[in-house]
Amino acid sequence: MDVEVSAPPTGYRQVVRVRGWRPWGLTTLLSRVPDAMAPLALVLLGHQAGSFTVGGLASGAHAITEAAPAPWLAALVDRWAAHRYLRVALTARTALYALLAATATMMPVLALVVLAAAAGGVGAGVPGQLRALLARSVPRPLLHQAMSLDTTLL
Repeated sequence: MDVEVSAPPTGYRQVVRVRGWRPWGLTTLLSRVPDAMAPLALVLLGHQAGSFTVGGLASGAHAITEAAPAPWLAALVDRWAAHRYLRVALTARTALYALLAATATMMPVLALVVLAAAAGGVGAGVPGQLRALLARSVPRPLLHQAMSLDTTLL
């Protein structure tokens, strides 16, 4: 039985050669590192500020606000250019994380929790928007491999 192959096999090498993939991959990786580290960092910052309970409250507020506003932020992105939204969201989140790190031991508990919530909420739409940009920038035959490669980035 003869099997015909209609298209050459595709792989990850073709994906990383797509124009714009490397800056996208770097942005994705650097935006996911704080998301992965934030819960533990907030618990430890809360402990420095008073107790592990304070850290747990800050971490929980961050997680909730990271998930809850995502649908509304997606609607906002539909009105803005994707790159503009990503620039604003990533810059604001960086500033909020830096402010948290610099002032965690000096601020009241409520301020720490609110600042952690703001840091989570401002970047809520970033992961979805980066995936949408990937889907738009990669040729259709490479989309499966590109999404698969995206899942391996932290």
